[in-house]
Amino acid sequence: MHQRKIYSDMELQEMVRQRRAKQEFVTMAKRLTGAALDLPGRSADTKPKKKLELKKKELVELEAYCSVCGEFIDRKCVLAGDADRWRAKISRAICSRPKCLWSSLSETDKLNRVLRAGVGRQYIRNSRGEVASPGDEVVLPGLESFAKGSGYDMRVLHIRPGRSSFICGPVNTGKSWLMCALAVEALAGGHQVEVINWSRFKRRVRSSYQPAATVTEQEIFEQYRKAGVLCVDDLGVGLDAEGRETKAAVEMLYDLIDQRYWSGKITHISSNLNPQMLAEHYDRRIARRILERCQVVVLDRGIQAGKPNRVGEAVL
Repeated sequence: MHQRKIYSDMELQEMVRQRRAKQEFVTMAKRLTGAALDLPGRSADTKPKKKLELKKKELVELEAYCSVCGEFIDRKCVLAGDADRWRAKISRAICSRPKCLWSSLSETDKLNRVLRAGVGRQYIRNSRGEVASPGDEVVLPGLESFAKGSGYDMRVLHIRPGRSSFICGPVNTGKSWLMCALAVEALAGGHQVEVINWSRFKRRVRSSYQPAATVTEQEIFEQYRKAGVLCVDDLGVGLDAEGRETKAAVEMLYDLIDQRYWSGKITHISSNLNPQMLAEHYDRRIARRILERCQVVVLDRGIQAGKPNRVGEAVL
C-alpha cells in the first residue's frame, strides 16, 4: 500500500520558496515578452517579425538575509542588469523580529520613543555616566547599563525581563532606575510601554472629576489597562499620617492591578514598602495579586557585585 510522505516544516517552507521563485520567473518572462507583442499601431492579428525570448540567464536569483541577526528572509528573481541595485537594497534588509526592528532605528527615534513612554530624562545618561545634555552621545537605560552604573550583581537579583516585577527597598537604592531599564528592554522587545508615577496618577484621576476636564476616569484607566507593559513608580509615597492610603486610592490600585492580573500583562512596580508592609498599608487583596504574578526584587546597597545578598534574593 502506498504511504503518504510526511514533510517537515523546513521542507514545506523550502517547497513554498521554490514555487514562489518559479512564479516570479514566469511573471517576469510574460512581462518582457508581452512588451514586444503589444506594440502601438499593430492590429491584434499582426505578429511581430521577431519575438523576444527571455532566457533564464537574464534573471538573477538573490537571497535576502537580516542585516542584524543574519536570519533568512526571502528569495527574489531580478533582471541581471538590476542585480547590483537590488543587492545594495537587500544588504540593508531587516527581519520582523522586534530586537532587529529596534536596532534599525536611529538613536533619535529610540530616545523619542523612550521619552514618550514616560521614562524620566534623569535616567538618560551620556557616555561618561552623567545625565545627558543636548548634543551628548546618549546611553539609554538598560539592564546592562544599570548593572554597570549601580554595582548590583544581576545574577543575585535573578531579574527576568519577561515577567512582572515588584521592586522594593530603601530610598536611593536604584528602584526607579531599574524599573526604567526594564521599560527600555520592553520597548526594544516590541511592547507598548507606559511608565507612571503613582502620586501623579492619583492627581490625574482626581482632576478628571472636574467639570472642565478633557478626559474621563474611564479613559485614563483604559490607557494603562491596555498597555503591553505598565511600570508604576513610587507606590507607597504620599500616605496619610497613620501610614494608610485613602480608600479611593486603594480601590483605584486594586482595579488597575486586578485588570492586568486577569489579562496576564506584564506590570513592574517600584515601592519603598516590602510585600508585608504593602498588605498592611494598602490591602491584602492587592498584595496577593502582586505576589502571585510578580518576581520580588529587593534592592539594597549590600547587594553588590561579589557580595552576598544580605536582604534576601528575589523570590517568586
